[in-house]
Order: sequence, then C-alpha cells, then structure tokens
Amino acid sequence: MGLKERVTNLLVSPPAPSNANLLSSPYSGEMRNHVTVIDPSKPIGVKTTPETRRISLVELESAYLSEPNVFNAINKTTQLIMAAGYEFLGNEKSLKFFRDFFSSIGSRGGELEWEELLSSIFKHQMIFGTAWVELIPAKNDPGRVVDLQFIDPKKMDYAKDANDKIVLNNHGNSVGYVETLPYDYSIEGGQTGAPEMVSIQMNQVFFPPNRVAHFKLYTIGDGFYPVGLVEPSYHSINRKIHLEQAHANSIKRNGFPRLKVKYGDDNHPPTEEQLQRAMEKVANADNMGVFVFPPWVELELLEPKSFEGLQDHLNYYTEQIVAGTGLPKALVTGSGETASRSILNRQEALTKLTLKEVVRRTVRILERDIISPIADSNKVNPVKIVWGNISIEELDGKAKRLAFYTKNGLLTPDEKLEERIRVLEDLPKFQGIWQKRDKNVAPRSKPKEEA
Repeated sequence: MGLKERVTNLLVSPPAPSNANLLSSPYSGEMRNHVTVIDPSKPIGVKTTPETRRISLVELESAYLSEPNVFNAINKTTQLIMAAGYEFLGNEKSLKFFRDFFSSIGSRGGELEWEELLSSIFKHQMIFGTAWVELIPAKNDPGRVVDLQFIDPKKMDYAKDANDKIVLNNHGNSVGYVETLPYDYSIEGGQTGAPEMVSIQMNQVFFPPNRVAHFKLYTIGDGFYPVGLVEPSYHSINRKIHLEQAHANSIKRNGFPRLKVKYGDDNHPPTEEQLQRAMEKVANADNMGVFVFPPWVELELLEPKSFEGLQDHLNYYTEQIVAGTGLPKALVTGSGETASRSILNRQEALTKLTLKEVVRRTVRILERDIISPIADSNKVNPVKIVWGNISIEELDGKAKRLAFYTKNGLLTPDEKLEERIRVLEDLPKFQGIWQKRDKNVAPRSKPKEEA
C-alpha cells in the first residue's frame, strides 16, 4: 500500500474507541477495530449452575424430624420470631385493604391462614434455606392477585434445559421455576408458558417468575441455592443419630445383668438335651425364679458394662450441632446450662442478631415479591412491614429495665409512649383519662365508678 492510500484510510476510518467509552457505546456483536463493545444495561459477569454436591432437601427434612435438638431449635426460633409480632405502615386505604386481604388468605386457593403462612416461611427457611409462596390470580382476572399458597420446597427448583442447567435471561435471572410432582401425577397444561429452551416433563408444572415469591436465607456463590440452619451441622447430626442407635443396641445386648451357665464336669459330660433344658430354664426365668441344678452345674451373674465413655461422644456431637445453628445451647437443647450472667447476656445478644437477620431478609422478600405485586394488581399503594422487638428476656427483667429508665429520666412518660409500650408488652389499653405526672408521683389507676 502506497503513502497516498495509507493517508486516505487514516482520514476516512473512524478512530478506535477508548476504554472510557466502552460502557456508553451501543451494543454490537461485531468487533470494531479489535475492540468488543459492551452493552451497559447487561451484566458482564455470567452466572452458572452450581456443581458442588449439596445435601438434598429430603435429607435435611429427615434430620429436622429425627434429631430432637434440631427440631427444638427450629421450632423455638420460629416461635420467638412470631411472638415479636409486626404491624403494617401505610395510608388508611392500603392498611384496610391489606388487613382484609390477609385475613382472607386460604379462603380462595390456598389452605394456610396468613399467620400460619408466615410461620411456615420462617420455619422452612431455617430448615432448607428456602421457602416458596405462589401468588394466585383471580379466575376471571388473571392479572389480579387474590390469594397466596405455600409450596413444599422439596418439590421446587429452577427451570432447566435438557443438560440440567438453569435457564437464565439476559440479566442473569431465572426465566421461571418448576414444581416436580410424583411420577404417577400428570398435569395437563402444566407446561403452558414455559420458554422453548426449558426442558419440562409431564409431571412438572412451570411457574413464571411473577407467580412465585422465592425466599432465601443465607446465599453463597451465585445465590441460586441458599443455606439454612440444618445443613452446616448435617453430618454431625447423622453421626450423633448413628451413635445413639449403636448406644441403644449395645445397652440392649450388654446393659443388663445376665446369667452364665456352666454345665457338666469331667465325670458328667452334658448331653445336647441337657444343655437345651438348662438354657430354656434360664431364658424363661424372671426375678422371682428359682433354679435347681445338680452340683456339676454352676451359675454366674455377669454384671453389665459401663457406657460412660459414649456420653462424651454424644456431648461432642451436640456441641457441633449447637455451633452449626448459631444459637445458644440452652435454646437448642431446651435445658438450663450453668453459665455466668455475662455469658448468658452475650448469648442473648447474639441470638437477637441472628433472628433479626432472618426477619430482615424475609421481610425484604415479603415486601418486594408479595406485597408490591398484590398492591399493583389491586390498584392500591403498598404497605411496609415493621417487625416487633424480638425479646428473649423474662418479663420481670424488662419491667425493671423500663422502670430504671423512667426513674433516671431516660424516658419521659407521655401518652404516646405508654400506648407504644402497651402494644409491645401486649398489655390492655388504658380506659381512663391520661394525666401527665411527675416521675415521683405514683402511677394512676382507672377512675372508680360512682356508687
């Protein structure tokens, strides 16, 4: 190429874009001057289907049902969260709508009432790390949500292709979810709406993303399959269960006194029939039994073996289970532990942190994937959920603390504050006339009715 042609190309060809302009350039699948132009509206990173082997949800459920400490920890934690209560914040129209809506949950499509549904969401997140709720539309108005229904997490998964890979859209989100039923079920029309790249069987039902609220507790990696409180200590749970079974079998064989029979001597060799009769006498004897044998028959009582060493192993696995849940040992095992007051206070504070995190994650999905779609489809403003204070301390301890705050001027009594405390403490509303009083004046009582 001559000098004239090279100069002409430099003048006509556009300059190569700098790196600073890559994100602001329009998307193109072509290479321009050896530089790939990237669409700024789409993520550059690529999410992939996890290949790490995880504990199946069936096994996690079995661990929850089989190990008393895990069962107690999950149930007590759920009760503590639900006991804190909650309230909705919003305008009057929205508050009335959502109170009516949630009070009618289970009357149109699902079976669980609202409080049961909330409790199931928390409990299943802690067992499996995930929970699923279907938004049920009106029969004659598919765009309007009228009910909610809980779905068993063991049956739910992401929509996948023929290679068992999660099908994602351009933004790295799942194109939908699939519920897998037993093989003897066949759902006509269950495959309706599934994208072409999704592989779906006759016993599966496809859910578009807007029909399901997917709750996740603790996420790792690309965040597809979350972790609950059971999986981290699953192997310790299994080993403890197997050790308890072996312990029980060992006690059954060696845990009770047994009789050893020595029959015959050099001058009286026993026959097979004599041995059989002696064995039957000993086997059928009770604590009031009397044995009569000739002098060449000796009975010896075998004392049971001690199993104290096994208890140390059981205690070790219990400690591992407690550590896996992240909850205090007293809450997991349901038994009182000898610990100092400072340690108990620290455990209480850490437990509150754990429970608040569970509530925060759950409320975020509730507001985004349940309340907002319901509000949008029913033409009302969404409401916010404010969860109550999770309290583990005893009622008298809290009363002393509030009294201390008031006495030292940290709390100034007024009507609104009193109403708030009554709500938090589940106390009845005061029916008398509220009067502002000095902190040294005794509390007022309800005015007596005149005779």
